[in-house]
Formats: sequence, C-alpha cells, structure tokens
Amino acid sequence: MRKQRKQLFLLLAFLVVCAAGYVGLCLYQESAESKESEKTAAEIIKLTDYSLDAVTKLQFDYEDVDYVFEKTDGTWTYPADASLTAKNTTLDTMAGKAVALNATDKIEKVTDLEQYGLNIPEQTISFTVKTEGTSSDCTIYVGAYNEIVNAYYVSVDNAKDTVYVVESAFVDAFQKTLEELADEPEKTSTVSQN
Repeated sequence: MRKQRKQLFLLLAFLVVCAAGYVGLCLYQESAESKESEKTAAEIIKLTDYSLDAVTKLQFDYEDVDYVFEKTDGTWTYPADASLTAKNTTLDTMAGKAVALNATDKIEKVTDLEQYGLNIPEQTISFTVKTEGTSSDCTIYVGAYNEIVNAYYVSVDNAKDTVYVVESAFVDAFQKTLEELADEPEKTSTVSQN
C-alpha cells in the first residue's frame, strides 16, 4: 500500500510539474507573439490615412487609358459616359486601398528615381477627399516592380526624394479595364407569342 501511495504521489508531482511547464510555455508564447505584433505595427509606414466616406473622386490610368470616377451620395459614376453604371463595391475597394495605403519600407534621400522606375511612372493613381468642406488631392506614382519582394516602388504627391515599397496587391487592384468596373445592363427578356 505504501508503495502505491509513493507511486501515486510521484505521478501527481510529475503531473503538477508538467501542468506548470505547459502554463509557462503558453505565457511565453503569448508574450513572444505580442512583441512580434508590436514590432510589426511599428514597422508599418502609413502613406495615406483618410476615410473612405470622404472620397469624392478616383482617377487612375491602366493600359494607356485614363479613368476618372466620381462619388456622390455613396454612388460612383463615370462622367465620360453617363449611361455607364459603375460597380460601387469594386470602386469602393479600390478607393479604400488608396486612402489607407501602407508601405513596408521607406527609402530616403533618393537622387535617381530612374532606378525605381519613377522617372516615368508605370501608373498614376489619384484621389480627392473632402473633409470639413475642404477638398484635398493625393497622387500615388507607381514605379518598377521588385520581383524579389513581390512589391512595387511608389512615391506620393511627387516627393522626389523618398520612395516607398508597397505590396503588389495595391497595384493589382488598379489594373482593371472599364468593362471590369461597369455593371452589365440588365437584360430584358422578350417572349414571343405564336
């Protein structure tokens, strides 16, 4: 009986040590994740920080065509063709990316924009926001694509001495044709009568 108690006591002690080790490991992992997220948050470079609701105009070029969309009362229109019905959700997504753009890296004191493809930008994305009765324009110039980091070089508002690195998903969102940005008109079906 004594031997069984001793074994039970040792087993119980081992269980307590394992539980304490598990709790300690969980706390350590949580602390490490917290530090990593703080580090990541500190590394984010905000290029634009506006509300999507404040956007009144979105302009970009793609495949040598300039697109200009205007937003009034939450609805996007294409002034060049008033008959076109714009895809509001797609344009809101695009505008949302532009007004809340973050960079992963910043290159300062740039003297040669050509090495980043910004001497003649590949694409230009502009938007207008209206806050407290005042309109502000912001232009984002897209340069060369960096295959190694899967990102593009950009400059904002023609700041010629600072280049930023942004994820390719931002630029990809603006590689759309007019057909991709327009809702198809509803087709009316006709019934023939015999």
